[in-house]
Amino acid sequence: MVTLADTQLDAYRAMRGGCALVDRSERGKLALSGPEAKEFLHGQVTNDIEGLEPGAGCYAAFLTHKGKMLGDLRVLDTGD
Repeated sequence: MVTLADTQLDAYRAMRGGCALVDRSERGKLALSGPEAKEFLHGQVTNDIEGLEPGAGCYAAFLTHKGKMLGDLRVLDTGD
């Protein structure tokens, strides 16, 4: 009999030994557009957003105006 724990262990071993795809589609998404979108987001996070080329992305932290971390995110420049 195969249990859920066995299935999870098999998936973990596959991930550690090769490659894995993790579905995070349940996470929130935010889309910014317009000529000042990059400039605005650049002022809110810890990474260089204005330097991103279309198709590139980066990891960053979202901060308060006093520098307190509110969360982390991945930023993707879709080109538009």
